[in-house]
Amino acid sequence: MEYMNQRDIVRDEDFYLQHSIFLVENRLFKLPAVHLIEASDVFHAMFQLPQGPDLDTSIDGMTDEKPIVLEGVKSEDFKQLLRVIYSRKQLEYDALTLEQWGSVLELSSKWDMQAIRKTTIRNMTPMLDNNAHKLIVWGTRFGLTTWLSEGITALVNGLDPMTEADVAKIGLTMTMKISAIREGSKTREVMEYQGLNSFVNRRTVKEKTALETEEHIRMILLSTLNGNSPRF
Repeated sequence: MEYMNQRDIVRDEDFYLQHSIFLVENRLFKLPAVHLIEASDVFHAMFQLPQGPDLDTSIDGMTDEKPIVLEGVKSEDFKQLLRVIYSRKQLEYDALTLEQWGSVLELSSKWDMQAIRKTTIRNMTPMLDNNAHKLIVWGTRFGLTTWLSEGITALVNGLDPMTEADVAKIGLTMTMKISAIREGSKTREVMEYQGLNSFVNRRTVKEKTALETEEHIRMILLSTLNGNSPRF
């Protein structure tokens, strides 16, 4: 091979991948940073620091002794996020459990990874199985208006009385709010039905009650989200 001056050697702009080392809790992760950079502006900004032509061991993330430390993140949550980001096939992350997808949703929301977040919500939704309690619990946890609204509406329109089992699943406060809407709607409808023999008038009462119920559900959503901007 003909001798080549080191100064004439350049790194390919597409396929000279930087591997970085992250410390999350007490666990080290070493991986090509390119996918994290592409997925999140947070990581993109993190890797914008200028670097020389040679790997500098003084730069964070180059050695086990000086990793990039991710504070406030659980190592298991980070691992599940990486499983989705670095998977090559759908089947590789189809095996994730609901809780593991929850980890991915947690961090993709934290680091504004919109594409990963949408993928996560799309995969989690069928796993919630139209279960009102699960929709409320997960919708509340992540401030997801769609899940929360569907769960509350399902329980408000339910025929079975609210019980201690509901309290155990969604909490006392949420159970009381939903019970109040159900009882209030029934009471108003009965009172306004009295003396109304016309089918048209009764249909009007039902429509009015439905609108009032929707407004009460909206108020629960706002109070549950504590004034934070709803997410979809």
